[in-house]
Amino acid sequence: MHLKLNSEEQRHVCFWLCYLFYFFAVNVLGNGKLSLGVAAITVSYCALIFYAVYLILHYFFRKGRTLVVVVLLSCFYVLSGILVYYVLYGSLGLQMINNTYTVSSSSFRWTRFIQTFIVMNSNYTIMAIGYYYYVEKLREADQKLAAVEKQLEAESNMKDSQYTTLSAQVHPHMMANIFNHLKKKITPNDPELASQIGEIYQLILFYMEAQDVAGASKILLSDEIAALERYLSIQEQVEMDPFYIALLRQSAALRNCPHDLTDARRQPV
Repeated sequence: MHLKLNSEEQRHVCFWLCYLFYFFAVNVLGNGKLSLGVAAITVSYCALIFYAVYLILHYFFRKGRTLVVVVLLSCFYVLSGILVYYVLYGSLGLQMINNTYTVSSSSFRWTRFIQTFIVMNSNYTIMAIGYYYYVEKLREADQKLAAVEKQLEAESNMKDSQYTTLSAQVHPHMMANIFNHLKKKITPNDPELASQIGEIYQLILFYMEAQDVAGASKILLSDEIAALERYLSIQEQVEMDPFYIALLRQSAALRNCPHDLTDARRQPV
């Protein structure tokens, strides 16, 4: 059975419950009179310190309002000190905690009071500060990731827009007319060059249709191999160094296809 904590609130509640039992188990070893209720009140006070400091940092320190942070933390620690004094030396503390958990005498002593105050507040203040910076690092990482995703989406949209604009300006039918006109003009004088122009047109048309956003989502392997052969035939006339590329059929799934790209080699002649 897997326990899933989907929300941040659930994870926090689970953490403090686990911490309560840990706190009780550790302290009851040194004081058998400690009750779970007293431990729960103590852990609740610790959680109060943690969230008070964290929320002050979250809402004010992140915005650069340092003076407000200092004032609020000072006020909080004063109230916290009053609470510590009341619990340790007030009537509630005498009935619930004194002589059973925290102190062994009800007489007030500054050293014991300051020690208890510093221990209770400093530990959970440091925890709150660490948690604040941890959350901020996660937030910055999420913002950077969102910015990268938006940039990639914008680049993709820009490429689609550029292609749409280009394809709208250069229609395949217009290109066909231009290439056919050139082919007819060149055929009487240079049939080989005219054939190359026809191959170039077929190659450009194939890639324009393949990149069309509104076009087919899949391309036959045989069509792509035919386009590759056209490209190689054109490249043979352009390259200064001769080359040889063999396309061999090896896959049983491609027996109906005249060629296969699983074994493609480039060898100088």
